[in-house]
Amino acid sequence: MTQIYQDGAVVTYSTATGTIAPTTGVVLDGSSLSAAVAKTTLDTPKVSGVYLVSIALRLLTPASGVSASSTCGPVTLNYVCADSLLPVTDVMGLYTETGSPSTTNTENIVGEALCGSSVICAKAGSDIQLSIGYVSSGLTPSCTATCTLTSAAWNVAGIEVRGTPVYINGAGVSQSGGATTETVTYAPTAGNATVLYFATGGAVTGLTVKDNLGHTLSAGPTSGNLASFYQYPVPSGVTSYIATWTTARQSSFAVEEYSGVTAVNAALAGNTASGSSNTASLTVTDDEAGDITVFGFYSGNILTASVGNQRHQITGSTARLTTADNTSASPMTYSYHAKCVYLGGLPG
Repeated sequence: MTQIYQDGAVVTYSTATGTIAPTTGVVLDGSSLSAAVAKTTLDTPKVSGVYLVSIALRLLTPASGVSASSTCGPVTLNYVCADSLLPVTDVMGLYTETGSPSTTNTENIVGEALCGSSVICAKAGSDIQLSIGYVSSGLTPSCTATCTLTSAAWNVAGIEVRGTPVYINGAGVSQSGGATTETVTYAPTAGNATVLYFATGGAVTGLTVKDNLGHTLSAGPTSGNLASFYQYPVPSGVTSYIATWTTARQSSFAVEEYSGVTAVNAALAGNTASGSSNTASLTVTDDEAGDITVFGFYSGNILTASVGNQRHQITGSTARLTTADNTSASPMTYSYHAKCVYLGGLPG
């Protein structure tokens, strides 16, 4: 078979039968990619001549996370010029979906595109190679939550729920009279996961949290007078959680529920922080993109989430508590479709 150009169309000529038929050229595809495409052979010309290389890229999911960004492109062609016999590196001039000329797309929006074509003069037997640039802020599953407050001492801790977690609901309570027990009433669905945060106005000892069935919850990280607990999977029949401790203190107590959880990681590196300022913040690296970290913030002053999803803000005692969560950052994904067709012989 030989590719020829006839009457404005690329066709394939069969020397055996003497017939011609249309050809679609050589096609290269990629889907749901979250990395650059290294030099990949698109075609190895059988004859020296003029070739048309076309490509279309489309963003499937945007990069997520704090100040997320992504860049798709440039697209680079490498080949040997049939006229000069020298290697060529050609950055393709493309267009965004708005029709603006560009070599990259940095819009980080689902469905945004980058497309165009180049006419090249390629030597027979030398590969036409294609590569695609890629940069995304979600390459590591970073997860952040931040609260603002009137400048004061604060503490924060985080627990990761893994799998395909979805926030369901929760509840929060506080008491300002000073006590050694506090109960938060909430009935999670059996099999889900709950993450609980408990804060006191001063140091306590002997703190435990149980459900109404008498099961002791697993302890998570602590930071100052802030403690965390979790239960996974939740057994059937849970309707409340009870915290008990020694030394009467004001306290706040919150529970948050998540479905789709396959594991709980309460031992993330760097999952606690403390400070004294008007911004309380914690960033952790989750096990994988799409996981959720549940954060608990504690201060004597009111905390309001500015990064992440605020779930409960408890202000009824001097042990003020705010819970928030955020999904770990994920990289931009994209697809591409590239085609190379032979247009004809070398220019005269």
